[in-house]
Amino acid sequence: MKPVTPKDSLRIFIVEDQEAILRLLSVYLRARGHTVVAASDMGNARRTFPEGKWDLLICDKHLPDGDGWELLLEDPGADALPYRVAMSGAATDRDIELALTEGCHHLPKPFGIDQIDEIVEAATHCRTEHAAAAVGEH
Repeated sequence: MKPVTPKDSLRIFIVEDQEAILRLLSVYLRARGHTVVAASDMGNARRTFPEGKWDLLICDKHLPDGDGWELLLEDPGADALPYRVAMSGAATDRDIELALTEGCHHLPKPFGIDQIDEIVEAATHCRTEHAAAAVGEH
């Protein structure tokens, strides 16, 4: 995947307690030209999440101080919800069903960079659709 132009850059929020995964995702997505904010637990995520309008939220389900589903299902108060990705290495069938029912993409661990590229592409498409709908409303 080639770097994006500033116009196409996504605002991405990643919540992941495994430092290696958090670093890998952050470095990779920043190198592609996206703005990335990262948190390693629910406390930091809650302090950061309301402050930004995110195009993409990637959140681990199992965090040291809470359940990532809570953050994924919260309304950030933005005009449009971010494209939401529930990440888990130990998801049950019920977890996957809940993610899909709530409009989240499910990303099992371990995952490949090609899966991240697909998610970024889907989030970009989603943002474009929201922008077009907003223009159509005026």
